[in-house]
Amino acid sequence: MTAVAAIAARHGVPTARVRELPASVANHVYLLGEDLVLRIPRERRYVPDLVKEAEIRWLTGWFDRLSPLVPARPGTVLIHGDVAPQNLLVTVGPATLTGLIDWGDGGT
Repeated sequence: MTAVAAIAARHGVPTARVRELPASVANHVYLLGEDLVLRIPRERRYVPDLVKEAEIRWLTGWFDRLSPLVPARPGTVLIHGDVAPQNLLVTVGPATLTGLIDWGDGGT
């Protein structure tokens, strides 16, 4: 059995969907369809590096801790789309922005 056939059988992917990619220094790399990547260490000494990359619990733990800090999604806002000096209205004296003109590029 070829490596591709063995990988396909183990992961339940049709053999035609398994494609070998250019290898990295430490790993053989295969695409399993469109969404999955399989990396196999070339030598035993590279296994700890691959294991460290595969243990994503630390990252999802950070996402869980940070999620309460993510602001709520804002409602629809109007965006000017062409803020430039010629489209700003300012007062004489102490410069104070009093308006925006030329809303031709505006949108939501």
